[in-house]
Amino acid sequence: MPSDATPTRIRAARQADFDAWLPLWDGYNAFYGRAGETALPLKVTRTTWARFFDEDIPMYALVAERDGVVVGLVHYLYHRSTTRPEGVCYLQDLFTREDQRRAGVGRALIEGVYSAARRARIGRVLANSGRQCRGTPAVRQGFEARRVHRLCDRPGGCTMSDELVPVAAERSLTAARFQGLAEVPSELEWFANIDNKSTRRAYENALQDFMRFSGIRQPGEFRIVTRSHVIAWRDDLVARALSGMTIRHRLAALSSLFEHLCESNAVTHNPVKGVKRPPVESYEGKTPALGDHQARALLEAPDAVSLKGKRDRAILATLLYHALRREELCKLTIKDFTHERRGVAHLKVSGKGSKTRYVPLHPAAGGLIADYLEADGRALEATGALFRAVGNRAGGLTTPITADAIYKIVRGYSAKLGFEIGAHALRATAATNALDHQADIAKVQEWLGHANIATTRIYDHRKTRPEDSPTFKVAY
Repeated sequence: MPSDATPTRIRAARQADFDAWLPLWDGYNAFYGRAGETALPLKVTRTTWARFFDEDIPMYALVAERDGVVVGLVHYLYHRSTTRPEGVCYLQDLFTREDQRRAGVGRALIEGVYSAARRARIGRVLANSGRQCRGTPAVRQGFEARRVHRLCDRPGGCTMSDELVPVAAERSLTAARFQGLAEVPSELEWFANIDNKSTRRAYENALQDFMRFSGIRQPGEFRIVTRSHVIAWRDDLVARALSGMTIRHRLAALSSLFEHLCESNAVTHNPVKGVKRPPVESYEGKTPALGDHQARALLEAPDAVSLKGKRDRAILATLLYHALRREELCKLTIKDFTHERRGVAHLKVSGKGSKTRYVPLHPAAGGLIADYLEADGRALEATGALFRAVGNRAGGLTTPITADAIYKIVRGYSAKLGFEIGAHALRATAATNALDHQADIAKVQEWLGHANIATTRIYDHRKTRPEDSPTFKVAY
């Protein structure tokens, strides 16, 4: 028998757990009077068990395991809500073996449900509160944890009193936590304040490279870095034959850190300032832009019948007609697709730096998106991610397609057509095409969401059009 010191492991139920799960399920039902003549039919029990493993049904089971023995269960499901667009998570059944109560098993199972809801991007967990106050939502801000934890950690069984016991809200700070945050080094504070995942990854790689080169082990050691250290690092980057653009980006990351330290009065100056950086190789971007015939072929590459084909056509059209970044496309919701300004349909785009812009919706892309939503059975829905993984029913109501998936979609179709490219090439293609057709570069800058027009010029591939080369002007 597991002792009080035995750790509790929470995991998803497996098909092989049925024999261990069934006595717990029978005990749970017996507590609610479903035993003997009123017991659930075995057919209902087996149907419930099967649903936990059906990808199309958002019903899940977790079990608590101690010393390899299953000692508790919790069942939960996701469903839509009239007041919360992302939906809610409903904790329906919770039970622990009687000899394991007061061992924290019920609490661990509830935390397992909380973790699953967070992964599904659902911020609300509800539960039946037991016999005494059945039907009352047990999860409320400021009361949720202790009230629900009473369900199965009491020797008397799975009951819960009507009283609400105030507890600290999940995000409130303890005194120790408050003091700990007050002592966070400015270097870590700077990194924690970078909210863009791509920027965080790039800056982290740059800082790790500098730390390896300089031998820095503690955040405070950045404060004794001099310009000589930075110059030596730059020369090392050059010696490693990194591109000029890469070196400039890494120096910019280090400079950003020192600008923050200057603002925090942690250092007196930024040692990266004054360090000569490699010249810009060209103001033309290296990302290839497709020709018109290639873009048309790519738009027609996915089949027009299957749900996946309709979704992929809509994704490619959204990228090619609106020059969105992958991350921007992944963030789109159905509501973002339904905006109108002055009678014209617009996309609401959440861009870099938490900036929002409104882009007129191209009719061709709008039609393909509408076809996809209708095929997916979401034509009348007003919430949820605009583009989802095909067949995704288990990840929550608003789980969007990922940036990696977008990359693979573009890469896959373009490779079949003989010109393998990444998703960013479609952004360059859209910008070049707009400029080719006399779009004002300032308008294109705003359309792309660029803070600096110099960045927009990098996407201008008009000078690289082969048909404009003097080669084809020569005639004999």
